[in-house]
Amino acid sequence: MFKFCRFNSKNTSLYQQYLMFKARVFATEFGWNISLSDSFPPSALKDSYDDTSIFVGCFCKREMIGVARVSGPKEPKPYSQLYEGYDALGCNFVVVTSVAVTPEYRGKKIATSIEEGVGKVTIGRRIMEEVELLSGELGSEYQFLTAGYGRSEKFFCDLGFTIIRSKYDMDWAPVPLVDCVKPVKLKSKIK
Repeated sequence: MFKFCRFNSKNTSLYQQYLMFKARVFATEFGWNISLSDSFPPSALKDSYDDTSIFVGCFCKREMIGVARVSGPKEPKPYSQLYEGYDALGCNFVVVTSVAVTPEYRGKKIATSIEEGVGKVTIGRRIMEEVELLSGELGSEYQFLTAGYGRSEKFFCDLGFTIIRSKYDMDWAPVPLVDCVKPVKLKSKIK
């Protein structure tokens, strides 16, 4: 019923779904000031990090219901000013952005966990498990992300992320933010 896959911006069909998903979910939830009319070009939401990132998507009946974007350890990173000191420490890390699940699937334990013995988990947790596997495969030691203060922050802390910069405001963000980090622990069973 649910399919999880990785893709990049060269996979035109999946990438277009990502851009429309981003418009629909983020515009609605975070109040981004964009028009979602039929004439809205999805390419308007493309940013400079999309071409060097890998996306983890969750699909139900070929429709994207959840996604995350991963900028690898050797690639340019979004919001690099937030993680300046970590590059200097020489640690390999990824930056995870654009994590979202459609409201109708949010919080429902319907996906099978990658981790043994865990059972059913939410789509959001399963996406983040896939992100952690990918992070390990990319040689990353840590995952960094910036989350909205409140509900999103709680979700990521429940997954083992630690807040490294507490509630702050940015001009471009309609909600207060927090920065989080988590060591990569899940490893691929593929040799």
